[in-house]
Amino acid sequence: MTASLFIDGSWTSGSGARRGAVLDPATGAKIGEVAFAETADLDRALAAAEKGFRTWRRVSPYD
Repeated sequence: MTASLFIDGSWTSGSGARRGAVLDPATGAKIGEVAFAETADLDRALAAAEKGFRTWRRVSPYD
């Protein structure tokens, strides 16, 4: 199992090469990896959030 980052509507493996192990808590065995977000990934996520906010702030709570 490899977990990716979901940024701006798509899955990405991240901009860096750093990964972390996902361990089974019962056995301690490695069952997968997860991508670590780098600064560039966080910048992309923030830009996507700002874009979404600009769109959704014009929608009334009733809609």
